[in-house]
Amino acid sequence: GWKWNIGVIVPTYKESYSKIAVYTPDFAEESVRLALVNNGAGKVSDLYSECTFSIDGTGRFLPSEKASPTIGESGKLEEVREVRIEAIFPRSEMDRIIKAVKIAHPYEVPVIDVMPIENIKSEMGLGRIGNLPKAMEMHNFIAYVKEKLSMSNVRVIGDLTTPVRKVGIIGGDGNKFIHNVKRAGADVFITGDIYYHTGHDLLALGLPTIDAGHYIEKVMKASLRNQFEAMARVNGYEVELLVSEENTNPFTFY
Repeated sequence: GWKWNIGVIVPTYKESYSKIAVYTPDFAEESVRLALVNNGAGKVSDLYSECTFSIDGTGRFLPSEKASPTIGESGKLEEVREVRIEAIFPRSEMDRIIKAVKIAHPYEVPVIDVMPIENIKSEMGLGRIGNLPKAMEMHNFIAYVKEKLSMSNVRVIGDLTTPVRKVGIIGGDGNKFIHNVKRAGADVFITGDIYYHTGHDLLALGLPTIDAGHYIEKVMKASLRNQFEAMARVNGYEVELLVSEENTNPFTFY
């Protein structure tokens, strides 16, 4: 598996994050927490989700004559055992998260703090780079790639004895990104449609490359279905998503 230290090779978008803090009476803690995590809050990288922090305290408020308090009465200072629940979230999801919290919260006017976070950003873009669990020689890694992609042959550029640990991959045509992959520190590059002259450039760069063809993008089909299904659930869409089994690769290898 390549699940360790996965990064983007060519960033095209950076998502900024904020922290939300919600104050709720302790009896509503779980419903408010679920409203947060079920609507996009509490995800830290691709490795952890539903990450929240809670701390107990005392909330005080004085309802006016126009108020309809869930707890207490107008004109009387009230003290309530409350919980502060914190979570981070992508700023693009703020409106949806706050709306969900207000629905789940028992108070007429919930107290919700939103604070920008400068040390966490999520990158999106082309390609991925990551580490193998352990290093292997290039010729063994080629066999591993062929097995995982169900391929009988691939085109290879570079020394077959090169040790491989850090792998960069860009589906489809990766010719224009070879310098990005090299700067990212990859030991080997997996892509498709490498041109003759780009092959010489890769040799000059010292970047061993496996050209597995443009059609390796097929590995994304199941993952895309899962992402679209998750988006549909969040937005309440009733749709059925089918993964095509059609082979659109125009090439046949002999």
